[in-house]
Amino acid sequence: MKFIFMLSVVLIAILAFGDSNNSGDKGSPIIHRVETVEPVKGERAFPEVPEGFPPDLKSIVVWLAPNYQKGDKPDHEIMYRVLIELWNQGDHDFVNVVGDGLPLRKVYPIYPEVVYVQWRDHKEPGPDGELLKYISFAIGARDAVKFTSKVNGDEFKHLTEAEMKEMMTGEGAYMAQYPGLKLVDYRKSGYKPKDILVDYCNQPGNRARVPYCR
Repeated sequence: MKFIFMLSVVLIAILAFGDSNNSGDKGSPIIHRVETVEPVKGERAFPEVPEGFPPDLKSIVVWLAPNYQKGDKPDHEIMYRVLIELWNQGDHDFVNVVGDGLPLRKVYPIYPEVVYVQWRDHKEPGPDGELLKYISFAIGARDAVKFTSKVNGDEFKHLTEAEMKEMMTGEGAYMAQYPGLKLVDYRKSGYKPKDILVDYCNQPGNRARVPYCR
């Protein structure tokens, strides 16, 4: 499994998924007190957090934190730049965010009914053995805790991709247990920062100086 970089706050809100008795909640990030800070000028000037941006996410936007210094937590900064750009483009449905890689390679907005899944290939024995895909990793919002915990706890890892999709869409107990969940291929999804932060990366010098813009 590839190494997954995540915000420390998201380790609680997403991977741990919080207390299942609060499944209606959108997450339990650690909340930092928000104070007004002077924006950094030039290539690192921070975007304005738009009106209506989810309060739980706004409270952990790194450059709004007290005593935030230019260059602190650059991966976190880029993740929130991506979220704000997505919001400005009309995507208002995400409830959290995770990042992949050190340095950051991709940003994954977390949506209530989306589960990002990673598949592992397995070739059946014999010269004509069928190539099957088995689920190996899953991540999603708190609403998907029952499903993702079973994947990451090995309970579902014997199921092929076809069996998993049948379980999610066919008749039976699982359909009732996980209504509305959508499986999205982890490797084929997510956003490369340079593809979203076009204006930021096109500012003079940023493409050369900022690794996420290359």
